[in-house]
Amino acid sequence: MLTPFGEINGTVTPRLKRLVNLLNRAGLRAKVSTNVVDYLAMHASLVAVLVPGLMKHGSEVKALARSGDDLKLAAAAFRETFPVLKALGHKIVPASLKILAVTPVFVLAFLLRLFCNSRIGEVGAAWHAQQASDEMLALADDLRAAVSSGVPAPAIRKVLDMK
Repeated sequence: MLTPFGEINGTVTPRLKRLVNLLNRAGLRAKVSTNVVDYLAMHASLVAVLVPGLMKHGSEVKALARSGDDLKLAAAAFRETFPVLKALGHKIVPASLKILAVTPVFVLAFLLRLFCNSRIGEVGAAWHAQQASDEMLALADDLRAAVSSGVPAPAIRKVLDMK
């Protein structure tokens, strides 16, 4: 998987090219993105709807994987993030995620279960959530503010109020 890097305004600057080149030479998989803000908004929305369930289960990603109800709620909330982000003027990036906007919630819950039971879920979700709890709260606050944009998002609200 390539990690996108970009300038806030979407331009491809010499500085950006040097950074991506440096990261790739170091063995990391980086790419230039002209819409990194949209990518980060999409990523943050997934994090913001997954972390409350993770915290509810003591940051144990496998415990969240066993909770069908919490996974379904996170999946429903994730689906709701698409219209919320669009209402705020964001594009769905990467474009391959557009299919998730119409994927049934039970399928998304299954995919989240696979993610939670993976090493990537353990390190990328659980460990990161434990190490950056303030960041996770800030992402949840940002999503809460975004939901006030008027788009119906009952699952997002329920996830963000999860204890």
